[in-house]
This record gives sequence, C-alpha cells and structure tokens, in this order.
Amino acid sequence: MLRVLLPTGAALLSMVALCIAGLQLLSGLRAYVGGESLWSKARSEATGYLQAYLRDGRPEAYASFLMALQVPEGDRLARLELEKPRPSLEIARQGFLQGGNDPEDVELLVWTYRAFASAPHVQDAVAAWREGDRLVEQMRALGEAARAARAAGAPDASLAELGDRLLRLDGELARAERRFSSTLGRASRVTALLLMTTTAAVGLLLTLAAAWLVRRALAVHVADRQALQDLNERFALAAEADRLGVFVWHVRDDRFELDARGRELYGLPEGFEPRRAELRVQHHPADAAQVRAAFDAAVESGQPLRSRFRVRHPDGGWRHLEVNARLHGRDDPADRRVVGVVRDITDELTEAQLRADKELAERTAAARMAFLSRLSHELRTPLNAILGLAHLMTIDAKEPLAPNQARRVRLLSDSGRALLRLVEDVLDITHLDTGELTLAREQVDLVDVVRACLPLVESERALRDVRIDPALPPEPVWVQGDPQRLQQVFVQLLGNACKFNRPGGRVFLRWHEGEDVALAVCDEGVGLGEAEQAELFQAFKRIDPQPDVPGSGVGLLVVKMLVDQMRGRIEVSSTPGAGSVFTVHLPRR
Repeated sequence: MLRVLLPTGAALLSMVALCIAGLQLLSGLRAYVGGESLWSKARSEATGYLQAYLRDGRPEAYASFLMALQVPEGDRLARLELEKPRPSLEIARQGFLQGGNDPEDVELLVWTYRAFASAPHVQDAVAAWREGDRLVEQMRALGEAARAARAAGAPDASLAELGDRLLRLDGELARAERRFSSTLGRASRVTALLLMTTTAAVGLLLTLAAAWLVRRALAVHVADRQALQDLNERFALAAEADRLGVFVWHVRDDRFELDARGRELYGLPEGFEPRRAELRVQHHPADAAQVRAAFDAAVESGQPLRSRFRVRHPDGGWRHLEVNARLHGRDDPADRRVVGVVRDITDELTEAQLRADKELAERTAAARMAFLSRLSHELRTPLNAILGLAHLMTIDAKEPLAPNQARRVRLLSDSGRALLRLVEDVLDITHLDTGELTLAREQVDLVDVVRACLPLVESERALRDVRIDPALPPEPVWVQGDPQRLQQVFVQLLGNACKFNRPGGRVFLRWHEGEDVALAVCDEGVGLGEAEQAELFQAFKRIDPQPDVPGSGVGLLVVKMLVDQMRGRIEVSSTPGAGSVFTVHLPRR
C-alpha cells in the first residue's frame, strides 16, 4: 500500500507546487504586461515633451521630459541590479517602484525575473527590454544635445534635424515595445501550455492511483462483509438477545463456574468447570498477560474488573470478549470469589471499524471534491485575466496586431476558453457530487431548448461542414427539468455529434413520446466499440475515436450527472464505422 500511497502523495504535492509556481509566474507576467504599459506611456510622454522643448525651448518641457524618463530608467535600474551575481533586492525594488509599478506587484516582478529570465521562452522578451533601455539612453543623450543646442542659440535647421532624429528614435522604441509585448505574450502562452500539460499528466497519475485504491478497498470491504455474514449465520440460533454469559471464579481453588452461554463463548462442554490455566491457553498470546494481571488486581484491590481480550473459538477463529466483574467475600478467604458477566463484542468492534472506515472514505471523498472546487476557482481568475488581455489586444485600434500576432492571440484565446470550459465542467461535477447545485423543476418545452442550442454549436458544425436535421415537432414537447441545464446537456451532445462526425456528415434527431420523452442525437461518425462505450461516462476518461479532436473527457460525465439529477437517464448505442446514438429520456412530470 505504501508503494502506491507515497508516490501518489508525492505526485499530489508536486501538482500543488506546480500550480502555485505556475500561477505565480502567470501573475508575474501579468505584472510585466502592466509595467510595459507604463513604460510605453512614459516613452510617449518623453517624446512629446522633448518635441515641445525643441519647438519653444521652455524649461518646463525639458523638466517634464526628464521626469518621464524616470519610469524606463527605474525599470532599467531594477533589471541591471537583478542581473548581477549578487543583486541587492532592495535596489531592484526601488527601481521597479521608480518605474511606477504597483507596490503589490514589485515582489512578483523581482521573483519572476530572477527565476525565469534565463528560460528559453522568456529570453526574447528580456532581449527586447535591453534594446529598449539602450534606445532610452539614446533619447536622454538626444535631450542633452537639444538642451545644448538651445543654450548655444543653434539655428532652426539644427533643431529640426534633432527633431527628425527624435522621431526616428521614437519609431525604434515603438518597435522595441511591440517586440517585448509579443514575446511576453508568447511566454505566457508557453507557460500556460506547460502548466496544463504537466497538470494533466499528474492528474492522470492521481486518477489511476485513486482508482486502484478504491478497487482494492472495495475488494477488502466485500471480503470483510462476507466473513461477517458467515459468522453471524453460524451463531444466529445459539446467541441470546443480550449475548451475556455469567461466571463465578472461586479464588481459593482457582475454579470457574460458567453458564451455558459462557461455556459456549469458550467452546467448553456442558458441566466442565475449568481452572484459570485451562482458560488461559485459549487466550490470544498478546492478551494473556493483561487478562491475568486484571483478575489479580481485582482480587488484591477489590476494584471493579473490566477487561477486553481475544479467545480462540472451536471454529479456529478469534473472538473478542468483554468481562465486567466484582470481587465478593473479600474478608473471607475461604469464600472469596469474583462474580461477573462475559459477552461477545466481536460484532460491535467489527461494525465500529466499518463505520470508521466509511467515515474516513466519505471525508476523503469530500476533501478531494473540495480541493477540485478550490483549484477550479483559483484557475478561473488568471484565465479570465488572460482572456481579457487577449481580447483587448485584438480590439486595440491604436496598436493593431500583425496577422501573425492576431493568429497567435486567437490561439491563446481558444486555448484559454477551452481550459475555462474544463474548469466550469469540474465545478459542475463537484457541485453535483456534493449536492450544492440545485436544479429547477418546471415544465420546459424541449423543442424550444433544442432550437436555442442550434446557434450555440454553429462553430463545431461549420468546422466539419456537418448538416444538422433537428426534425423539430410543430407542437411543444413538454418535460420536467431545468431549462438552463437541459440546454447545457444538448449543447454538449450536439457539439460532440458535430466534432466526431465525418466531414460533410449529418446530425439528425429522433423524437419519441411515450411514458417519458426520448430524444436521440444521431451522427454519422466513426462510432464506438463496446469497450469504449463502457468508459464513456467516467471522469477524465477521454475516448479517442478521433484523436485530432480536442476534448477534456468530463463533458459526458456532466451530461449524465445533470440528466440523473432531473430524474432522467441517458443511453448510448454505437457501431464502429456506423456512427453513434445518444438517447436522453426525460420525465413528462
């Protein structure tokens, strides 16, 4: 067991550490994106102030120019300090603060640069930063030249030449900014991909280990229950309602008197009065010493005796007995005796252990679901930030993306939305499993639900040029359920039917109304074998009839759990090469 638990625990800790580091890195990259925005604004302001100074020579414009340069120069100070073999982190922090960065982001900026500046997917962004700092130094030198020219009363032609140089330098700075932004975005995508891939691999390992442990625990549980059942059947006719046996130990001649129940517990013949030594041989070796000490202490002190121990039964098994007794005739050595009762507590101990095992299993399952729920909530925040940033980059008319950049941003958005859907599916699973998700129970027109689903699967349909024939009935088809969750169910089924269809194939619906309403979603895809069908509704168990089609392996599980919650059921029938049919049965009332 330890050979499985230790690697599983190590994998779990590794996944937690990986998620924390990944989230830290994504937060750091987000902070650098914000810093780049401040850097860009300061560069633009510095250019404008220097142009104004070249036009009219106002000292205020030159002072504003120097003030604007403090932002990129502060960031440069931080970078140069962090690149030293033994950097002063306080100097680096002051540099980032001079660059206008949020104080709460400064530690992230320092940590991210120290930990990942040399990473292959981050080096291009660092190189763009260095290039930008070099150009900022040129801008400062150009400003000093402009000040000297003004002081010397240079002609307008000289000032105009300086203005032209400023415009060219500003263009180079803008290109450096775009390069930094592009490479930083690529680094974010690579980081997210690595995080998702590694997390999926570790999650698969944990799933396999958990499945093995559950299977083993169930086997042991079944064996224990069978043994308990056999034992109960063997002694059912002989056991009394209170399961008590009475005994008297005569201390002087070391002789035990036992009633029928007491003799039965020890497996002794009728009329036999054993001595203590004859009973001791039936005690478990680990218990014999403490039983003898307990009886001796009761005789010496007169205190009540209570002891639990194991005895060998004639059937060869060990039984747990509990003795409660008290010394009588303490003042008369000839009549000194210990009188008490003995009862079989084997079943009580077994049941207590079963209850403890059940409670432990329930706590473990609850902790696992709570972890998945917390993890899903924690992932949503950075994902929404990534998707929001990608959207802003796409709609930025002031700095439009190049075609390649736009394509990469679309890939980032698509991947982020796919991961967000996975997170939402995991949240649905945990909420359904813990009973936190409450579904509405109302009359719903299933025709309207399906009609509303069709536009939502248009992208999947168009991707494989699939034709959908919903065969919508002209009259409403009423069922009992939650309209929002019904839409979620059929969007998933229709989307799957399109994604796993053949190019140019057909998706069609079959409606049947009887005691319940059955709606079948049929496709003309590659189909599924019996083994694949058996694994369809398992968590994170992805079936790959078409490996090139992306998916998480949890969508159908969510569908089944939702349909079950609405007192329905889902069936699948499929033949390899002939497509698949998913039929949802829903109650009318």
